[in-house]
Amino acid sequence: MQISSLITSNGKPVQAQNILRDKGAVTLIRLDQDAVLRDHESVSEALLILLSGRARYETAAGDSTLLQQPQDFVRIPSKLTHRVIGLENSLLMLIQ
Repeated sequence: MQISSLITSNGKPVQAQNILRDKGAVTLIRLDQDAVLRDHESVSEALLILLSGRARYETAAGDSTLLQQPQDFVRIPSKLTHRVIGLENSLLMLIQ
């Protein structure tokens, strides 16, 4: 089974699907090329892991992390305003 099978395309450039929720949450995020997951804050600390494609994580303060290869990740502090941009069609996993 492939993890990408847990999120199906609905034709929107940005999609999110919770795939596991008990004490925490695991969410798959699909971004089309040039799509932007707009500015938001995480309630708790999180990990954002690139599964495929290429994406850029940016903070409101101007810091930027390029996610280029599968398994590249960024640690997201709680209450930090940030956005994610799809540089290619991308699949990411958010663990909170």
